[in-house]
Amino acid sequence: LGGYVKMLGEDGDDEKLSDPAHAFSTQPILRRFAIVSAGPASNILFAVALASALFMVGYPTLLPVVGEVKEGSPAALAGLREGDRVSHIDGRPVGEWTALQKYVHARPGQELLFTVVRDGEELELRIVPELDETQNVFGEPVHVGLIGIAPAGEVISQRSSPPVAVVKGFAWTGNLLKLIILSVVKMIQGKVSAENLAGPLGIAQMAGETYKSGLLAFVSFLAFVSVSLGILNLLPVPVLDGGHAIFLGIEAMLGKPVDLRKREIAQQVGLALLLSLMMLAFYNDLMRLFN
Repeated sequence: LGGYVKMLGEDGDDEKLSDPAHAFSTQPILRRFAIVSAGPASNILFAVALASALFMVGYPTLLPVVGEVKEGSPAALAGLREGDRVSHIDGRPVGEWTALQKYVHARPGQELLFTVVRDGEELELRIVPELDETQNVFGEPVHVGLIGIAPAGEVISQRSSPPVAVVKGFAWTGNLLKLIILSVVKMIQGKVSAENLAGPLGIAQMAGETYKSGLLAFVSFLAFVSVSLGILNLLPVPVLDGGHAIFLGIEAMLGKPVDLRKREIAQQVGLALLLSLMMLAFYNDLMRLFN
């Protein structure tokens, strides 16, 4: 829904203050930059804390166990069967399905040596991924290597020690950060539909759905919302923290603050943009509810 904090002396009228030394506008530029960055940073660090807690409690990992094998596919022709567990590819250990998928996707047309465990015995199979078209998370067509298998759905819960969990929490949040920033960029470019925007109603609906799916899904969604909010606040739009950072950058280059009247006009434009964005999000929420 949004919140706003007005800093002491933010408008530059420090002469009217009883204690101008503590006013926002009298602080050094670096300190003011730290102040406007603190909110988004807290959003991102909160997501790191949530992710770290998940890794300590136990994060489910999809095992590289083969489920369906498509008839006539490279995997089927090489002799890969349902129930086989892939332990290595080209001598590299494979601990989870996503690692297998990523390795195969990046190597179409290359012969790969799969080491699989079947009925307690290790077998080596040579498979050449076919170049095929699929869709990425944004629904865009991409060309990747495929061998024609699906996961069996076997999952284990892996717990990490606190130091390892924190490292994994930062990595997990970093990947989420990249994904959301890329989504925003693609939305601005028109490659991702603005219908994907959600407001308070949509967030509440998705929170309810993820809560029913379990604590893991709910906490992951909470981290996603927190990072999204941090990124939103960093957008270079006046009235948002990113807009304040832009003004501070201009002040650092010019050696003096941007004229107050110009800042007020920019903030009015920024507020209009933000309200328009909120109206679009509310509209999307209502359309999803009615449909």
